[in-house]
Amino acid sequence: MGQGAISDNRPEPLNQQSSYHAACDIDYSNQTSVENCEIADLPDVDTQDSTIRSLYQTWIKWLVNEYSFDGVRIDTVKHVEKDFWTPFSAAAGAYCIGEVFDGSPSYVSGYANTMPGLLNYPVYYPLNAFYQQTGSSQALVDMINTVSSSFPDPAALGTFVDNHDNPRWLNVKNDQTLLKNALAFVILSRGIPIVYYGTEQGYSGGADPANREDLWRSSFNTQTALYQAIAKLNSARKAAGGLAGNDHVHLYVSSQAYAWSRANGNLIVLTSNGGGSYSAQHCFNTQKANGVWKNTYGDGATVTADSNGQVCLQITNGEPVVLVAGATTTTSVPSATATSATLTTLQTTSTACPTSVSVTFTEKVTTVIGDTIRITGNTTQLGNWTPASGPALSAASYTSSNPIWTISLALTPGSTIQYKFAKVASGGAVSWESDPNRVYTVPKCQASASVSSSWQ
Repeated sequence: MGQGAISDNRPEPLNQQSSYHAACDIDYSNQTSVENCEIADLPDVDTQDSTIRSLYQTWIKWLVNEYSFDGVRIDTVKHVEKDFWTPFSAAAGAYCIGEVFDGSPSYVSGYANTMPGLLNYPVYYPLNAFYQQTGSSQALVDMINTVSSSFPDPAALGTFVDNHDNPRWLNVKNDQTLLKNALAFVILSRGIPIVYYGTEQGYSGGADPANREDLWRSSFNTQTALYQAIAKLNSARKAAGGLAGNDHVHLYVSSQAYAWSRANGNLIVLTSNGGGSYSAQHCFNTQKANGVWKNTYGDGATVTADSNGQVCLQITNGEPVVLVAGATTTTSVPSATATSATLTTLQTTSTACPTSVSVTFTEKVTTVIGDTIRITGNTTQLGNWTPASGPALSAASYTSSNPIWTISLALTPGSTIQYKFAKVASGGAVSWESDPNRVYTVPKCQASASVSSSWQ
């Protein structure tokens, strides 16, 4: 609500002072104050009032139906009580993604059940830090893992590097090559990509309102280096099947580079924070023996992994490397030097349903040296409820702050399994999770999927 006279507000009862909380300044250490006090001296609506709630629910339902919106982006979610949002989102009848402006995964995840998606502020900070050369790739990886175990559906979170509340990326670090790597993460990592208008034009405004530059002064230029980079990254996402799943796999972490895979290894992305003058070779395991990909962001060359899945990729002038498997369909995207009438055709991947689904199970459980975590269940593959016969999870990503064990299993599409995790001590003693049994249905037409849980 604006700063004009309350009596001019519409519709009723928003024209009455009783529809608003008493004026107060926000104390950010007090959640009640965060929800009921004023932002920028703007009147704070009493959203606890059932009449006000009904009014907003009627309004959002009308708004979405009137304009056929596919989704709703909701600002300042943490400044309204949590139980307001569930019926509001239901009334919208469309995908809702909310902004909870906070870098703490435990705080943001507290809103995860109020609406379908949230902005991934927990990843925003280590993401920008790594690609702006002020943080580490390991910190980014650690936060991705924490988000995996903190949210019911990490793939529904929105990934971004620019927005209207924070200084533009190029205002903080004026290096477009570094930004291209950050955008490769935004568009090709797990989650819903969000690209703020003007990023494709290289806008570099500072803090609000300098980060809200008008777009028309750019003449809507589609030939900028960043516009072309985003076009190629979008093409790779589309070619890999849309990347809707919770299937982000860490492949390589070093001081200046980070690589991951999606879509059961059909997409491989290598990024760096070296900048425009950085050129180096990085060798790592793709976890896809004899895999074959096209370098769709670069020269279109074919890249083949050896029988162990190992590849060596060359980063040139700091540009990201994007590999896409398959060559059964074609997609046209603007090349980096194309005119509006010239298109480069890239070979891309088929999206036929797979014969098996690679499901990654992540279990958060604190263990001691010598312990093993096994998954066991009602199939032969899971050991028929015999822990000694169940597959053992890996502790490769285990840290004291994020004690996770992981395993990837090839499961039959559409099948349903029952399972539990069991802790096997070094002496052989077995500790079972509590009842009930876990139940999981494998996706029918998805190359990979992920399931995150904590010891019960």
